[in-house]
Parts: sequence; structure tokens; C-alpha cells
Amino acid sequence: MSQELCPDVWLEWPFQAPPPVIHCIVCGRVVAGDGGMPAQPVCPHLDLVWGGGDVQWVREEWRPMVEEIVMKRQEAALARLEGRFDDEEELPDPIAAVVDADPGLEPLVISCHTSGIACGPVEDTLVVVLRPTRGAYDRLPR
Repeated sequence: MSQELCPDVWLEWPFQAPPPVIHCIVCGRVVAGDGGMPAQPVCPHLDLVWGGGDVQWVREEWRPMVEEIVMKRQEAALARLEGRFDDEEELPDPIAAVVDADPGLEPLVISCHTSGIACGPVEDTLVVVLRPTRGAYDRLPR
């Protein structure tokens, strides 16, 4: 997977509309609700919810990897402020890392772009990474 993450589903949400509630296509649980957080108990197909430029939720097994990447990106942002770093393409992408983390299960990446007005124009992209086939083969008769 390249650093250029291409979502499987891209939603352009209407200007000033409240963000949508996104459900898992397999089990129907809310994977990104109010504030970008998944419903409890968390959907077994969910790997990552990314919004507001940060991790909203990540599967426990990917948490150390994502935390390390986010820390590297924060250190680079500080270095950039001090004039010591300027090539963001060298930094790992936490979303792409989660997508690539489990090559045995094909991911479904849903991105939703929202925009509106607060103290000025604001916009964000919510990214949800699902693994729809996780557990599917466990239910097959043997």
C-alpha cells in the first residue's frame, strides 16, 4: 500500500450538516457516532476511527504501532516549528499503517468529508477502517 491512501468509499457531506452516524456494513453497530466514537461494545470488524487529525479509536492490537507513528509526527511538527524539519513525505501515515497491518484481511476504508462554519470555515475528514471479513471464516461449517 502506498502512502497515497485511496478510500473505498468517499462521502462529501453537505455544508453545515451534522456529521453522519456510520454503521458497520456487516453487524450494523455504530462505528463512528457522535464525536467520531464507536458504540460500546465496539464492532469486531473495526480497526480505526481517525478524525480531527488524530486517533479517535484504534483496535488494541494496533495501538502501540499507531501511538509510535503519532509520536513521530508530533516530534516532526515541533522540529518544523524550530526550522529543523520540512519533509512531511518521510513520515509514516497512521491510517496507511493500519490498512497494511493485516494483509490477510481486505480492509474497507470509508472517508467522510464534513465542513461548516464555527469562528470561521472549518472542515474535517473522518476515516473509518473496517475489516468486513474478520471472523467470517470462523463461522463456516467444518
